[in-house]
Amino acid sequence: PQSEILRQWVAFREGKPDSTILADISTDHWVPRHPDTSGVLKPDVTMFGEGLPTGALSASWKAVLGSPVCLVVGTGLNVIPASLVPGLVKWRYGTLIIMNLD
Repeated sequence: PQSEILRQWVAFREGKPDSTILADISTDHWVPRHPDTSGVLKPDVTMFGEGLPTGALSASWKAVLGSPVCLVVGTGLNVIPASLVPGLVKWRYGTLIIMNLD
């Protein structure tokens, strides 16, 4: 459940893991696994606190500047530099569509 994941995360962040928390990712049952390879599954997104992949920002600016429309889905546009990208469309007088349930 979500409360257990949060408990483990807080304990690790505070550097106070208790005996019920598994410190090794290879044995952690909360880590999602690929059913065939048992490899760790991670969504193809940049999580909060992670750095952008090399070249991602410049590639996104190039794509935005070459497109008449920008569709933004599932973000509050609060984190810079990604939050700057949709503004480039408006700067070019393009169409900006934002779909967010927040």
